[in-house]
Amino acid sequence: TIGKVQLGDLEDAVYIPPGSCMRGKQAGNWMWRSPEAHARGKVNKSSDIFSFALVCIYVVHKRVIFAVSDDELDEGIDRLAIVIERQISYFADKDGFHGFLECLDDNPWAAVFNITLNGFNQENPVRPFSLWKGVDDDFKSLICAMTNFDPRRRLTAREALAHKWF
Repeated sequence: TIGKVQLGDLEDAVYIPPGSCMRGKQAGNWMWRSPEAHARGKVNKSSDIFSFALVCIYVVHKRVIFAVSDDELDEGIDRLAIVIERQISYFADKDGFHGFLECLDDNPWAAVFNITLNGFNQENPVRPFSLWKGVDDDFKSLICAMTNFDPRRRLTAREALAHKWF
């Protein structure tokens, strides 16, 4: 049971009215950002749902899945490149990735995400969260619906709270 919650990083907090979005800024901490936030794309409530799913993983499994230690960095590799690779590996299926690219429109970050996707192969396979061992099936279902790569297909907060895992 969670007895106490503290909010942090409030310097990045902003109210986005319903139906609106923020774009052009990589708001928030890189370990908790949605793919569209990394791409400086349209950020709105669905972006918060993605980030909240990452918080849920941390709370349940005590893992910050996008944390990148210095030991994991090869010379010249940016942490963000590893985070984007993990986001795609864990949460992007074909339809979700295609929808994500549609949301980016002519954003130059689309090329970065495509190059990253094309880097997966037999030596560097994707590792979908839906197949992780030791994770409750209902929790997987919830997290996968909250982290759909297509922001338009993510659960809303109400839908997430109505999920059987909760």
